[in-house]
Amino acid sequence: MSYTTVSAGSASYGGGIYIDSFGSTSPDLSIAASRITGNTATLGAGGISVREKTRLFISYSSIDQNEAAAFGGGIDYYSDETTSLLSLFSSTIGENRLTADGTPGTPDSNSGAGIYMRGNVSIINSTIAYNDGDGGNGAGTNSFGGGIYSVSLVGTTQTLYNSIIANNLADNGPAIEGNIVTSGGYNLVEEGATGFTSFVNNDIVGSDPLLDPLQVNLLGTADYPLAVGSPAMNTIPTSNIYCVPPFVIAIDQRFVQRPQNSFCDMGAYEVDNTAPFTTAITRRDANPTSAPLVYFQPAFSEYIIGLDISDFSLVTTGSISGASIVDVNEVGEVVVDTGTGNGTIKVIVSNTASISDYAGLSMVGLPFTVGETYDIDKTAPIVTSSVRTNSNPTNLTSVDFTVTFSEPVTGVDLSDFSLTTSGVSSPAVSGLSGTGSVYTVTVNTGSGNGTIRLNVLNDNSIIDIASNPLSAGLTGGETYTILKSATFSDVPLTYWASSYIERLFNAGITGGCGTGIYCPDNSVTRAQMAVFLLKGIHGSSYSPPAVGVSTGFGDVATDYWAAAWIKQLAAEGVTSGCGGGNYCPDNVVTRAQMAVFLLKAKNGSSYSPPAVGVSTGFNDVATDAFAAAFIKQLVADGITAGCGNSNYCPNDSVTRAQMAVFLVRAFNLP
Repeated sequence: MSYTTVSAGSASYGGGIYIDSFGSTSPDLSIAASRITGNTATLGAGGISVREKTRLFISYSSIDQNEAAAFGGGIDYYSDETTSLLSLFSSTIGENRLTADGTPGTPDSNSGAGIYMRGNVSIINSTIAYNDGDGGNGAGTNSFGGGIYSVSLVGTTQTLYNSIIANNLADNGPAIEGNIVTSGGYNLVEEGATGFTSFVNNDIVGSDPLLDPLQVNLLGTADYPLAVGSPAMNTIPTSNIYCVPPFVIAIDQRFVQRPQNSFCDMGAYEVDNTAPFTTAITRRDANPTSAPLVYFQPAFSEYIIGLDISDFSLVTTGSISGASIVDVNEVGEVVVDTGTGNGTIKVIVSNTASISDYAGLSMVGLPFTVGETYDIDKTAPIVTSSVRTNSNPTNLTSVDFTVTFSEPVTGVDLSDFSLTTSGVSSPAVSGLSGTGSVYTVTVNTGSGNGTIRLNVLNDNSIIDIASNPLSAGLTGGETYTILKSATFSDVPLTYWASSYIERLFNAGITGGCGTGIYCPDNSVTRAQMAVFLLKGIHGSSYSPPAVGVSTGFGDVATDYWAAAWIKQLAAEGVTSGCGGGNYCPDNVVTRAQMAVFLLKAKNGSSYSPPAVGVSTGFNDVATDAFAAAFIKQLVADGITAGCGNSNYCPNDSVTRAQMAVFLVRAFNLP
């Protein structure tokens, strides 16, 4: 039972609480931070009655202003069991009374105004005061044990530690009646009692502890404050096991921190002259974070009261929007909705906070602004690139890709990758290394010729430091062209343009010029150029629209082998023919014409290169020559370096080998 008030009860025994034995066993009873007050019993135990096997644990509580006729005005604890236990810790037993006149020479008839006890008892850091065994009837009522009436039981002990027994009334033993209660040290017994001697066990005997009147504290229990000059103040060293106990937090009945000075006070009340302050505000969870809710744990110099949302405010940076404090939960954590956006969030204790300690002292050191900060990251990582690490094309048995993410990530493993291939057989992702934002992925190239591209999958296993999963995979990375044997018998792998011709073949733009041959040194005709360019623009699977009733050129019949290609090339504005309404399909393409074809195919029909300036960069291309600006720009784009010796050879025909180089570079074919 905790944080409970039991009052106005009435019974023959146990006006507030009554527990009797239940067969061979009986439940333990724990009472914490509670008040048992104003209850009456017509026979015994005004506050609490507990019998036999039940163990009673009372902490941070008060049993006050209860009334019984004959015994146990506050507590009646009676047991025949050596395993029994009454434990009273940091609690107050006060202003309970007995009302009947006792029978002369019969102590049980009017005994224990505060506590009537038999069995094992441990009373620690408690105050037993102003209990009245005479019941307002005055002296001569044959009362015994105004504070405590102790009944012996072989095999049990009853010990008092760090406690106050004062201002209790009884004809016999106003403080303690019975000779089995022993001192554990640091007790103040005002009226004296057997077994207690001043300066022995550091006890104080015969002194008034100067208790202020009974008051209800902020916890809702009742206690006796120590008045200025009380001999109970600052008496117990911190080395004492009950001043700073290792088994519970060192606090008094009100939850005020012990000690407030260099020594603890006796009894249930610790004089508090120190205002509370904030010592820290820490993050509960991992940081950085993308969580919708985060938790801050404020810490204070002592137990505090009055903590709620209004005591805190937020400080944010970056693009954080809509963040708010939504709760202060049952363990005192400040719960924050992180809103939207990225940035930082910090909780501060406002200078208007209405927090106090349990002694009622208001918090100082406000505002508190130096707590920990959450870094809020709600931006998911992306794959920025997957690029070839080795030269390309390649005949290597394994190749590496460098995969780069937008920020450091974890959770990357081989299962996060797949391959898109053509031509090759049995390729496989075989290795992985790297950390942070850059990883190297090794791929076994298998057998045969073809292409290999590495894909990054989005399976939610890759996350950033804030646990944001990857926003999307990547299928548009760079591709290796794998050349382990020549595709065309007339283009060995040692041929100067072999890699470009193989890449053109792998891209599906050419199938050669016949069975197993490419004819690399043959010139390219304007008809062939139409096919090459449109496949470079639209991809290997492209097929132009049907030619219809006319190609638009007088020298290209509708049944000419490349009629539809030529008509579409003109429709896309890449060419307007060779003049006079003709296309000249069987004419060879010159290197100057090729410059125009390529740049318009790459950049669109409306493309116009920059002005040529004072030089084209070639000895054989004047600044006013046909296609001069296109030729210069073709070099600037890295598509050609000329034909050697600072020349471009603008009027030379383009061979099929040269065509492969031009197309691979212009359209960035893998």
